[in-house]
Amino acid sequence: MRVSIITSLSLCVLAGCVIREVPPSNAPAPAAPAAAAPAAPAAPAAAAPAAAAPAAAAPAPAATGTPAAPAAPGGMAIQKPIRAPEVNKVIAFGGPKADLTTIKGEVFAIPDSTKNLPSFAGLAPFATIYTSSWNVAPRKFTEGFPGIGEKVEWFAIRWEGTVNAKTAGVHVFKIKSDDGARVVIDGQQVVANDGLHPPTESQGQTLLNAGDHQLVVEYFQGPKYEIALQIWVTAPGGAPKILTNKF
Repeated sequence: MRVSIITSLSLCVLAGCVIREVPPSNAPAPAAPAAAAPAAPAAPAAAAPAAAAPAAAAPAPAATGTPAAPAAPGGMAIQKPIRAPEVNKVIAFGGPKADLTTIKGEVFAIPDSTKNLPSFAGLAPFATIYTSSWNVAPRKFTEGFPGIGEKVEWFAIRWEGTVNAKTAGVHVFKIKSDDGARVVIDGQQVVANDGLHPPTESQGQTLLNAGDHQLVVEYFQGPKYEIALQIWVTAPGGAPKILTNKF
């Protein structure tokens, strides 16, 4: 019997058998290996990074020409003042050349329903004149602005410039006009002769210091048949004389 067991063991070793000891029947069965936990679902692949926005183009170099008008509040461009062409010859109300004795005037077309001096703020001039004295005696309306759109009626003129008073004191201004006119000095109306009418006179006075003052003269011509604009100034102790830029 011993020889048989040894022989059997020898055969098993030679055959590569594994002898396992069988536990007694009353021993608890070995625990089954725990089931492997299910693998966590793979995280979704990270999205490819978004393509970078193209770099902003470099600002174009500023033009070297005349700069654009600056923007006003609200994005509107500030417009340059309109400059009307000068008259091409001497006419009743002035001429084409500026010098130290002249005051610049601008000429405007007005509606043929105008009955009083217009609001010049909303009008665009069609001509520019330079006047050294206001001495347009009553005459035919056809001597207005021939050659400039044949505008001999329904026009207005606004002069503005600096005048010089030689002496201090009360100065008297008188207007003869057909149609309406007025004189403003340093922002104050001195005399008005407004409305549609034949050659008519009106006068007023103001206290002036010796020296420079800002003068505005406004005039309009309605319908035919006559035009007129004469302005006189009387300095303290003096006699009336036609208004110029020095009095």
